[in-house]
Amino acid sequence: MTIEEQLKSEILTQYGSVRAFTTELGISYSTLDSALKRGISNAGVSTMIRVFQALNLDIENIAHGDLYFSSDNKKSASAQRDEALLSLFYQLNEEGQEKLLDDADTLVRSDKFNKKTDPSQLADNA
Repeated sequence: MTIEEQLKSEILTQYGSVRAFTTELGISYSTLDSALKRGISNAGVSTMIRVFQALNLDIENIAHGDLYFSSDNKKSASAQRDEALLSLFYQLNEEGQEKLLDDADTLVRSDKFNKKTDPSQLADNA
């Protein structure tokens, strides 16, 4: 998962939508949306500092490839979920891993669980 994907996931976890986050922070939705799509390295430094501070994330550790909370260098909720899922995956035998992948594919194709069909996500992509 890229830094941008982790950042968006953390925004959605804490604020519910990118639009709600930008409104709360007082920055342009298109500015943040562009950074999330094209890379935060292309965004203004002051904007990204504000974003990371608002989410209580440590901007100095982004080079490590994971987001960390500022307070105690703990990984973000999205990074913790990723690690938990991988840990569970590797505990399964080959048959179990295949079943998990099939089940995950089914969930992604489902309108109920797919972010692309989730009404709260559609507003973010507008």
